[in-house]
Amino acid sequence: MELIEVDAAAASCGHRAIAGRVVASTIWKEAQKSGKRHTEVSVSGCVETKTLSQPPESMAPKAVVEGVIDLVYLTLEGWKIIDYKTDTVTDEADLKRLAEWHAPQLRAYAKHWETIVGERVVYTCLYFVRPDLCVSI
Repeated sequence: MELIEVDAAAASCGHRAIAGRVVASTIWKEAQKSGKRHTEVSVSGCVETKTLSQPPESMAPKAVVEGVIDLVYLTLEGWKIIDYKTDTVTDEADLKRLAEWHAPQLRAYAKHWETIVGERVVYTCLYFVRPDLCVSI
């Protein structure tokens, strides 16, 4: 896991400030240049329940899961998937815990996207908008 500081914007928690940081981010600018970008893409597929963040004990070995990819776009290297997170992050340990919690979801999105389009996902990122940090998964 690699931690990347996206922008040095003010640490405001207001929605307008958050939206401004997202739009000013390197990720957003790169996505806007892509001829193939999609937002809010619904995906579903079969996964092993042991790969879920907190699988219920009574669950079958496999389950159908559904989700929504926040942003996916094509670069010269391949597809990139960004998952925006609005969690409040208090410190590095909290960021690590949240990244580990959300990572299986992002990995599932990448797997399903590769199956859908038949092309490689080269980068996945959990973009925590409140501290303005992107954690590469």
